[in-house]
Amino acid sequence: PRATRGPDTTRGRSRAAGSGLSADAAPTVEQRAARGTLVYMAPEQRRGELGPAADAWALGVVALELLGGHDAVAAALPGTTDRGALLRGDLRYDAELPDAVARALGAAAAGTSALLAALLSARAADRPSSADAASRARALYAML
Repeated sequence: PRATRGPDTTRGRSRAAGSGLSADAAPTVEQRAARGTLVYMAPEQRRGELGPAADAWALGVVALELLGGHDAVAAALPGTTDRGALLRGDLRYDAELPDAVARALGAAAAGTSALLAALLSARAADRPSSADAASRARALYAML
């Protein structure tokens, strides 16, 4: 028989199966370690603290990148070209959208900048939940 892998949603663990035999595959310490591209990693993620707030940070970086490109990320998150600052988690969003992006967003510019500021807050506790971020993004989209 062909070996298969898949999630065991009943216990939140992976299950590996093959030849009629199966075994639980618990995550190792190495699998739980923080990994990723530094600019997308939330400050707390560098300390090994993983959670939904780290995803909000990454979403903020991706949104900023989609709105204004790599240069917008470099301008809005001073320190992205400084590997030491990236490693220390010293990135701080300056809450300024590039002029061309702000003009294109029109009435939604202020709300977009506020949402980005929330997503890119240095404190994980200050970042919005995914539901709140989605709700705010839908409201902004309706303004366009």
